[in-house]
Amino acid sequence: MNAVAHCSAGLASILKEDDLNMLTYVDSAGGQHRGISKYPWIILQAKNSNQLASLRRSADDHGIAFTDFTHTMLGNSAEDQLTNTKSVSADELDYFLVCLYGAASELEPLTKKFSVYRTSNDTEGSTRTE
Repeated sequence: MNAVAHCSAGLASILKEDDLNMLTYVDSAGGQHRGISKYPWIILQAKNSNQLASLRRSADDHGIAFTDFTHTMLGNSAEDQLTNTKSVSADELDYFLVCLYGAASELEPLTKKFSVYRTSNDTEGSTRTE
């Protein structure tokens, strides 16, 4: 969840505000629920870190907006994490997450190897959207 939060915030920071298409939902009492994406976040799962590394390379090659989170981004402080990341070659990074943003027609060719994320609580045939 930490990686998802970091990558979502990071992705929002590199996109143009118009691209985000954020909505404000208003409840019956007039309460506002701001900053909810118009578009769904489709959560997919990879078989391993290598699959995520390949996805990251493909996104970069295709000019698709992305962020990623690796094992070096865990630690006591941001300074330690930056130092850890700098000391590891790209081939040695263990990817936990890659977050992409784009049109489904651009993303589907890159993500077709991945399956919809399911938890142990999901029942057969149901899909959870988060």
